[in-house]
Amino acid sequence: MNYEDRKSQVMPKRCCPVCLKPGHMAKKCHSNVKCLICERRHYALLCPDLRKDTNSYSKGKVAKEEQKSTEVLLTNIPSEREIYLNIITDRLRHKGKELCVRALMDDGSHRSCMEKSLAAELNLSPSGKEILSQGLFGGGISPAAEHGRFTVTVESLDRKYSTSVSLLNQPKICSTLPRIRDENLLAELASRGIKLTDVGRDTPPT
Repeated sequence: MNYEDRKSQVMPKRCCPVCLKPGHMAKKCHSNVKCLICERRHYALLCPDLRKDTNSYSKGKVAKEEQKSTEVLLTNIPSEREIYLNIITDRLRHKGKELCVRALMDDGSHRSCMEKSLAAELNLSPSGKEILSQGLFGGGISPAAEHGRFTVTVESLDRKYSTSVSLLNQPKICSTLPRIRDENLLAELASRGIKLTDVGRDTPPT
């Protein structure tokens, strides 16, 4: 794969040509990436000097360098990259008690759920129950289990909007979800009039 082919895999996805992360361009990138071939600011996989020679020995050498560069790229990027899901921070209220919580907005879910610990903290009493099995990634189905149904008020942090919702309790919703801390990404979103609530460390604990 030549330089133009490698570059064409990155640019349509609006990734930074320096660190290969989405959300910003090279001039706003603060990454300390250094090419193993030319020592400029990019990964070796995107180095213009990385090309095949006509000599068979050179071909083998370049192939090894390209393979090494690819390994470095694949090793480094996953540890730096985070995937941000659609999460908002809001408030649950019930009879004078309230809790700030993080809510994962799952467009593919047929039910709205909350962790059992939240129902206990708010002293909620079940209004009913449902017995459900859940479809899992890969086509599996979980064993049927009983879930309590609770009615609680959900309110925005600025208290300008509230509504009553029915939630099923669940021992655990999901594993740890990262909050957005990328200042470049937040600045770009702010410039477009987009304000996020689930950011940084100054938000309610998980």
